[in-house]
Amino acid sequence: SGVTGHTVTRNADVIHDTAQYIASISSSSLYFDGSNDCYLQIADHADFDAGSSPYTIDCWIKNTTNDNHWKVVIDNRDGSNSHNGLGQFGASPAGNLRLHNIHGTIGDTSDLLCWDGLWHHVAFQRSGDQTSLHIDGVFMLSGSHNNASVQSTCPVRIGVSDYGLMGANTDEPYTGYIVEPRISIGIARWCRTNFQVWGSPGRWGKTF
Repeated sequence: SGVTGHTVTRNADVIHDTAQYIASISSSSLYFDGSNDCYLQIADHADFDAGSSPYTIDCWIKNTTNDNHWKVVIDNRDGSNSHNGLGQFGASPAGNLRLHNIHGTIGDTSDLLCWDGLWHHVAFQRSGDQTSLHIDGVFMLSGSHNNASVQSTCPVRIGVSDYGLMGANTDEPYTGYIVEPRISIGIARWCRTNFQVWGSPGRWGKTF
């Protein structure tokens, strides 16, 4: 449940799969079957209110199907069309990585493909008014994100949306494997250029 002791609630058939893993990082992965009720949830908490501080969302993913739907890996946004919160991190129907929240959208371009059935490390980070996306340690895209306070009154969900992308009330479930889903408040973990992907947790900032 993370270094701060947040309780993670398992819904439906999320399982630890010991057949799919990354040898240098873990001995299993989380498997999500693509149904709307298959997800993990952490209750709303002040720990997830980044304010104007830097923050990072990252994990390893391996999708197992592409059914031309939006798929959400990690979501923390209000469900009232305000989209306030850390953001919705996932991929478009074409498999292009993106993050969306009240302050803007970064990603969803053709060079951000991550829905190919292979393991990928994906990362979003904000520092000041700058954001960036990385895939497998490769800097892919930068954007602007005003330095306003980031707060949310909704839970963190892994594997499903708290509120549908593009204003649609759909759950946008993820199908596939996830290793080390991580939210880090107070640090932009990755440099703005390319970096070496490795599996050990960082030493600074809060990790949930």
